[in-house]
Formats: sequence, structure tokens, C-alpha cells
Amino acid sequence: GIGVPFAFVGHEFQGHRRLAFERGHAAQVAQGGHGVEQAARLADELNARRENSACVARADLSVPAGIESLAAAFRERFGRLDILVNNASRFYPTRVGETLAWQWDDLVNSNLRGPYFLVQALLPELQTAGGAIINIVDIHAERPMANHGVYSISKAGLAMMTKVMAAELEKAFRPDVVR
Repeated sequence: GIGVPFAFVGHEFQGHRRLAFERGHAAQVAQGGHGVEQAARLADELNARRENSACVARADLSVPAGIESLAAAFRERFGRLDILVNNASRFYPTRVGETLAWQWDDLVNSNLRGPYFLVQALLPELQTAGGAIINIVDIHAERPMANHGVYSISKAGLAMMTKVMAAELEKAFRPDVVR
């Protein structure tokens, strides 16, 4: 997973503004210790194709201030949001009977709480644009992975969050999940 804090690439293409990591592309740039530099290089590459179409910011989605700073950075740079892809997550083992409270908080905050409140923070922009929300989960949302219980729980929660948002926000736009 990308982990927290993470970098994002906001990109504009054909009038659509995205705050997103795309699987196999931008998602890879924020892994490891030099993710921000890689994200900056990707933003430079995108800006070379279309001037002022990409930017990089860094935020910790496990805390409210990080979510608000990311939303503010995006608003300042682009103003409009058509697609929000929630792909940032933490992943490490948490064995039942041995899980520490900080591990629970870390995984649930980054994999479930962060995406929920990021959607909430950017909801006005998404509704104005008739935008879309894509939440990235994996098979472990439905089939738990041994020794990774809290991760599986957080991804199952993200899948349910997507269903709740689809039901509550269906007239404005359609949230969806990618497995």
C-alpha cells in the first residue's frame, strides 16, 4: 500500500480534475522513502504534456488536519474535482490476540477513516462537478487474510462505506469500488 503520510498527484486532463492514484502508475510513485520525489517527477512529466495540470502535496490521512490540508491544497490548485480515487492504505500483519491498540488505530484510520473524511471534505467539489468516487479495496475485504485481521476489517469497512455513499449520494454522483 501507499501508506500514510502519502503524496498525491492532482492532474487535469481534458477539463477533468482528478485527485488520484492510478493503479500501476501514480500509485507506485509514493511507495518507499522517496515517494514525494517520484510524485514530483510524475507531476513534472504531466505538466510537460499540459501546463499547470498537475501538482504534488503530502498529507497524513490518519488525522483530521492532514485531510483538511490535502483538501485545501487541492482546492487552491484546481478548485474543481471530477474524480476522487481513494487508494492510499497501510498493510501489515495484526494477529488476533496480539494486536496493539495503535495498530488498530493506524490501519483503520488510514484505510477507512481517512477516505471517509476525505470524501466529506471534498464533497462540495464532487457534487458541483457531478464527480465520481472510486475506493480501492482488494479480495481481503471479503476473504480475510491470515494474520492481517485489522487490514481485512478496514477494507471490508471501506467496501461498505462505498455502498452507503452510493445509497445516500446516488442523485449527485455514484461512488464505486474497485477490487
